Amino acid sequence: MGQHAARGVPAARRTLEFRNGRWFTGRGFTAPGTRFIVRGVFRTARPTHVDTVLDLAGGYVVPPFAEGHNHHVEPDSMAAYVARYQRDGVFYVQDLMALPAMRARFASAVNTAASIDLVSPNQGWTGPGGHPLEVIAQLRAAGLLGDSAAAARVPDTAAVLVVRTAADVARRWPGFRAGHPDFVKVFLLHSEAYAARAADTARTPADRGLNPTLVPGIVRRAHAAGLCVSAHVNTAVDFRAALDGGVDAIAHLPGIGIRTAGEMPAYRLTEADARRAAHWHVAVTTTVSWVHDGSLDPALARRVVDELMRPNIARLRAAGVPLLVGSDQFRQTSAAEAQHLVADGLFTPAEALTAWAVVTPRAIFPGRRIGGLTDGDEGSLLVLAGDPLRDFTNTARIRLRVKQGIVLRIAEDP
Repeated sequence: MGQHAARGVPAARRTLEFRNGRWFTGRGFTAPGTRFIVRGVFRTARPTHVDTVLDLAGGYVVPPFAEGHNHHVEPDSMAAYVARYQRDGVFYVQDLMALPAMRARFASAVNTAASIDLVSPNQGWTGPGGHPLEVIAQLRAAGLLGDSAAAARVPDTAAVLVVRTAADVARRWPGFRAGHPDFVKVFLLHSEAYAARAADTARTPADRGLNPTLVPGIVRRAHAAGLCVSAHVNTAVDFRAALDGGVDAIAHLPGIGIRTAGEMPAYRLTEADARRAAHWHVAVTTTVSWVHDGSLDPALARRVVDELMRPNIARLRAAGVPLLVGSDQFRQTSAAEAQHLVADGLFTPAEALTAWAVVTPRAIFPGRRIGGLTDGDEGSLLVLAGDPLRDFTNTARIRLRVKQGIVLRIAEDP
């Protein structure tokens, strides 16, 4: 791509002209044409002055991508996280749980025009001995909570909010709010057997979570504070409990935790489930990548995709439930998730591109003009070398990245 730039004008204030780009319309791409970014905002009318001209040479222009579900537990490595996201064209990130102290340490590395934009609920809410306490233990053992002395000073209750009763929620709520969360995360696991699993000392935290009867109270508190609520779910009953509790988003498709094919019926959604989610405008994040992480026998993994994920997604889509792209894959981005969705035949390329570049960023940052390339939208874009609607792997062939009017450069760029 050819370009020329004026000297002495701050990058965020430059007026950019993009020539010969094929612009994503939501359905397809336009013929090669010209658009502008003025003071970080898209404009279709030619401004009186242009500082920088970029010839896109017929490249395919799409809004930047989003990550609907991941976790960031290495504040000293945030520069590497940011670089990885920018390389994959992912500018908008929803962290689904982070220690407040760790988030404070990486806060200066995110939410700037030249970085990624990130929101987080800080700690999540679970029950005694519930998920993700086992993850906290793994992080501590791996040294990801700091050296051994520092890790010992981070109690589990600082990393996740463990509550048994409504009184526990009331007691811990002020401290939670003091951490300035962007939203609220609750963990529902096997709600159909909550009492039995809570009393079973042989169970691991991966097998249990929050008492589902506490969800409505947490949701009321959250909504009164202007916060949305996202629910981790494992089973279809968890999905229903989340809807019963009034949550705003569901962080996974049901399925996590399956060990045998015989368990699949417990994770299967009904048309009524999908209609209820659509009625209450509850978004659902995909997180199908775990099926490909090697934890399942390949034959079972194929059955989970074909016999569980495909009908669940079809029911949600038919009902009009917003589907977000999110990976929940540590040290990865949503790029692999998006590719799996298409390669597994769960989304068409057009459905995946719209979910990844339009629906997901707008769900993460609902008050912003992102996910579009029209007049008045934030001036952020990706230029792809090939048509992603014909070959979705073209979403990895990024030739140019622009965020809020700033042209980003990464290590792989020539």
